[in-house]
Amino acid sequence: MSSLQFRKIRVRLSSHTRFYYADASVVCKPNPQSDSFQDEPALIVEVLSRKTRRIDEGEKRDAYLTISSLAVYMLVEQDLARVVIDRRTEQGFIREVYEDLVDVVPLPELGIELPLAEVYDSVEFTPESQDEE
Repeated sequence: MSSLQFRKIRVRLSSHTRFYYADASVVCKPNPQSDSFQDEPALIVEVLSRKTRRIDEGEKRDAYLTISSLAVYMLVEQDLARVVIDRRTEQGFIREVYEDLVDVVPLPELGIELPLAEVYDSVEFTPESQDEE
């Protein structure tokens, strides 16, 4: 059974270990409750903002894609209807982009579909303020 987790994700790289806070993750094989981190996420979600975009699209993405259990890395824009997926396939990760409120993100790895209309329900899109940097 899957469960939604808001704990740190431990990433064991060849030269060192890193811990990252994901905005959300789904873990099918959780660590013991005493751990403050998860080792085997199936899905990781990051919500992009001006402040987090560089890290989420770069450093975190590169680290997360090394996790053998990870099936999907999802980047969700907050200022427009756009979700970018990195999905594991037999050939490696492939990128998928969903940019319309009528789009539905298939997540067969979890047995669900995610309509963008639901993701962005009640969201009023406004440009980010320049002084948020």
